[in-house]
Amino acid sequence: MDLGEAVKRAANYRNQLILLCGDQKACLRQLEDYATSAELSIRNLNLELSAVLLEEPVQDRKRTSVLHTEDWLRKLEGNTLLLSHIEFLFDSALGMDPIKVLLNSSKHKVIVAIWPGTHTADALSYATPGHHEYKQYKSTDLGETILLPISAE
Repeated sequence: MDLGEAVKRAANYRNQLILLCGDQKACLRQLEDYATSAELSIRNLNLELSAVLLEEPVQDRKRTSVLHTEDWLRKLEGNTLLLSHIEFLFDSALGMDPIKVLLNSSKHKVIVAIWPGTHTADALSYATPGHHEYKQYKSTDLGETILLPISAE
């Protein structure tokens, strides 16, 4: 299945989340190609969301980061969002559950994001066990999320 087909399929799901998994450069090229053909913009989540949270007092960020993130994603225009650089969601100082945030935000629009970690047959992970930002999600945690493996060319 290519990304265009995945977007059409995801639009029929309760949670309309697509994660591009694999070689990061190849994932970005795939996202850029789709953005060009669909006339969409790619949003750099790290850059844009960190700017939003900089206005928040440091002591409040852990408490408000999920609300700000979901609000930011909800307010972005269009039925399909293309996200690159989502590592910000894993910042342990913010205490977010990245998959939960993405799933909640994908209820009203298709979200395509580049997964910055690894993908195996039954799980997604970010960082390595023991690292303060380590996260692992079993396939049962992902609902109807479409995982689109992208390999280096």
